[in-house]
Amino acid sequence: MQEVFNKNLKAHLTIDNKKIVRSIRHSQEYWLSDQENPLPVATQYFRTMAKHFKIDSDQLRKMSEKVSYLNPAKQGLEYRLSDERQAFDSTTYGFYQTYLNIPVWQAGLKVTMKSAPFRVISSVNTSQENIEAKLPSKATIERYKKIFRQAHNIVQAHRYADGESKISIPTEHAGLIRKLLGKSGSKKDAEEARKDHARLIRGRFFVYKYDKNNRLPGGKVKANVVGEVDSKHELELPLPPVDKRIKHGQYYMVAEISFIYATKKHGEINWRMLTELETGSVLYLRSLTSGVNGYAFLLDPISATGDATKTCDQPNSVLNPLRDDVTLNNLDAPVSGTQSLIGTYAKLADTDAPTIASPTEPTGTDFYYNVRSNDFAAVSAYFHVNRFFEIIESLGFLISTYFANTTFPIDVDHRGENGVSNAHCYGDGANGITKLTYGLMDNTGGDPLGRACDPRVHWHELGGHGVLYDFVGGPNYGFSHSSGDAVSGIFYDPDSKAPGDLRFEYVPWHATLRRRFDRDISAGWAWGGSEDDAGYGSEEILATSLFRIYQAIGGDSTNYNRKKFASRMMLYLIFRANQNLTAAADAEYARDFAQELMTVDLLNWTSEGIFGGAYNKVIRWSFEKQGEYQSPLLVRGDGTYGTNTSEGTPPDVDVYIDDGRQGEYDYMSTTWNTTTIWNRNSPDGIDSHDPPILDQPNYAYVKIKNRGTQQATNIVVKGFHSKPMAGISWPNDLQAFTTAEITVTTLNGNNSEEKIVGPFEWTPIINAYGHDCMMMILSNAEDPSNVDNFTASETIAAWRLVPNDNNVGQRNVQPVPGGGGGEALAGALQNVGFWVGNPNVKAAVIKLDVKIPNFLTKKGWKLDFKGLSKKSFRLKSGEQREVFPKLVLGKDFVREDIERINDRDIKISAYADGILIGGMTYRLEPQIRKAPDYRKSKCKKEAQDLLNCLEIRDQKVKKAKVKNIIVDIEMEDDDCGCC
Repeated sequence: MQEVFNKNLKAHLTIDNKKIVRSIRHSQEYWLSDQENPLPVATQYFRTMAKHFKIDSDQLRKMSEKVSYLNPAKQGLEYRLSDERQAFDSTTYGFYQTYLNIPVWQAGLKVTMKSAPFRVISSVNTSQENIEAKLPSKATIERYKKIFRQAHNIVQAHRYADGESKISIPTEHAGLIRKLLGKSGSKKDAEEARKDHARLIRGRFFVYKYDKNNRLPGGKVKANVVGEVDSKHELELPLPPVDKRIKHGQYYMVAEISFIYATKKHGEINWRMLTELETGSVLYLRSLTSGVNGYAFLLDPISATGDATKTCDQPNSVLNPLRDDVTLNNLDAPVSGTQSLIGTYAKLADTDAPTIASPTEPTGTDFYYNVRSNDFAAVSAYFHVNRFFEIIESLGFLISTYFANTTFPIDVDHRGENGVSNAHCYGDGANGITKLTYGLMDNTGGDPLGRACDPRVHWHELGGHGVLYDFVGGPNYGFSHSSGDAVSGIFYDPDSKAPGDLRFEYVPWHATLRRRFDRDISAGWAWGGSEDDAGYGSEEILATSLFRIYQAIGGDSTNYNRKKFASRMMLYLIFRANQNLTAAADAEYARDFAQELMTVDLLNWTSEGIFGGAYNKVIRWSFEKQGEYQSPLLVRGDGTYGTNTSEGTPPDVDVYIDDGRQGEYDYMSTTWNTTTIWNRNSPDGIDSHDPPILDQPNYAYVKIKNRGTQQATNIVVKGFHSKPMAGISWPNDLQAFTTAEITVTTLNGNNSEEKIVGPFEWTPIINAYGHDCMMMILSNAEDPSNVDNFTASETIAAWRLVPNDNNVGQRNVQPVPGGGGGEALAGALQNVGFWVGNPNVKAAVIKLDVKIPNFLTKKGWKLDFKGLSKKSFRLKSGEQREVFPKLVLGKDFVREDIERINDRDIKISAYADGILIGGMTYRLEPQIRKAPDYRKSKCKKEAQDLLNCLEIRDQKVKKAKVKNIIVDIEMEDDDCGCC
């Protein structure tokens, strides 16, 4: 399998070993449709792309018809509509591949498009080949259909029952389940039957290719051992062998049966099985639950204090002072003077052993309890489950559509799991959540500390598994246990004070579990490495990949608000990517999920007013750093899968401007100091910066490289400039150089060649300061810049654009005299102002932060701003203000003092509501003895015109200087109308 760029489609394609296109990401140019409604766009798109996907166009004739799960008939391959999801500015359609008029298990097409106008962003093809299956007898089909209809009616009756009604369940339903599970009807089986609570939830028909290695969990992938309670990452039931007529690799029409079946250890659990109709052989069985063995909470004692000794075995005297007094939102009103922990999203219920009731209180009484108590665990369970759904809403998702198949409130058992240290999120068998259960975390001294006290476990269960039931029909990705570890770590990181490398550990509060998100690929934690087991090991690899993206886009900032923005941005991308998945097009490999992240990044986060398209390259890079994107792409079963210990391969073409990161994306706070962009006063190509001169042509240059594996061709380099400014917005605040662009014919890959591109002729924006900000942007057919993702009406702040696209470089660096002592430096900054803009969508308080070299600080130098005693002011969205630095002189210095130090920058950083939006840098250069006279050419032309006017034609103006002003104007008409 390999990833290639198709110049005709202007898109990146993933192609399998049979040369079938499995995904298309329209990376350079979206596929534009003239249709006015989204469904016709989707069908038109796939008919256009049929030849690329190698699909017979006749199979696409009925794509607009809804898929049927209950009406098998003789019919060849076709595609039918299965999913339609709208979110923010996008629509996603899923189409099942069908055979015998029913869906083929986990096979089909998917497309995601942007609205107004409709533009396709990406598509996925999970179709299967050479499908042949026999249609069972009519009597067999009708027998199952009757049972399925009964089960549907019973589920609906339960859903709308008032809690008192008795709903009868046909005994043959339980009998069918027991028979399929191989219960013989013996006396022992009959005794167990009274306790198994077996009943049907839902039944549907599919066509399924039997895989003997995937019948139960752990067949295709290594069983995941976590070493605390459960030895396997999914629950199992013993199954009888399949009928001898069932052959590995053959297709069969099967019944997908969701059902409830209780086990001694876990109580009632929902399951899904695929059974061949005529033989009754169970070909596939999975529990609709997911378990973990321990996580950290929001501000657990270690994260809250930074004290690693505040462990979970501490007594109440240590833990109680660390409790937070929180509001329990969305509670139902008290009943008969009693307040229960039942609300909009969560309902405390005793569903599993042991039997421990949740607390109640008289109306108006607070739920205040000791940490080491079951009641504290109950309050924690309600608070954190409710809070999770509130956070999802705050990100702009509608609970009613994101969790469309879940009936709220969800049952929450704060002390279940038979007392072990574990937790589970259960599916309801109909693509929704039914309940959450939490066990015991610590029992030191006999006083219980519940697992529900740990907020991170809620984020793993709900954010990792609960969100998947609606979209892929189960709690896991095809390539990983979930992204629960990642969303938990990303959500809590901005507030955590966990010391040292505990930042990268889920549960610094847990005694034994050590799941992390900073895993080293050389130790097997690579995609395709020895720990890539599609279970918990892969989850740690995924968490490392996703947390790296978060770090790069601001999570590694020392500024809280920037970290918080990065956290919310990543959660939005992950949850929206989940929403983009379908049961037929789940993510089979890490690169599939990376593509979903890149797809939703191109869409707009409309509830936040953020235009998408900033983070595609960071996403791809992070998965590459973790071993994905080998060349060729790694595929399970190819012999090398499971042995990878190296980073992936960069894209074929990855041209960049080096800002100090060699084209990569580790977090960098100061993004405007790119000195591989510079100016010259003449087109001499010398690699040294000249301050621009006003009113005459200047000449800009840039160095470019290519970290891709192939030679880049026809690279277009564009140059822009703006007045000196912090808080630049693309494209509003920039204008093109006079030489708008230069094309570079070739650039060798693997960082083996560096080229200087220029000169770009340009004239500074008319101002009194002589130094504009400069920006260079590279583009290539295979590696377009992120600015190509934005339409004419869309904007992006430079603080989001520049650091996340190595095709873009920005220079706000002005050399100032360091060789002429304090007087020369003061003269260079005297009355030399710059502008600060607010590029964000909301009004904000702007704060200016100044950092001057330690050398000058020790000598008593300071930098303030005229009229800004607190270095802050307020700007509306898009508003700008000019500010003037005021240098307070300290002790003098000489050139040799500057030559001895490396820290030579006077850096002014601008923050909008705490988020760094840009800045200006004034660099002390020891070879400069005095400030350039930016105004020296200001009036030369006017002065020369004056001399010509006075018929003094044999003199050339060297300099114009005002000494005296005498105005004597004689009017042609003495009657001037003056008083």
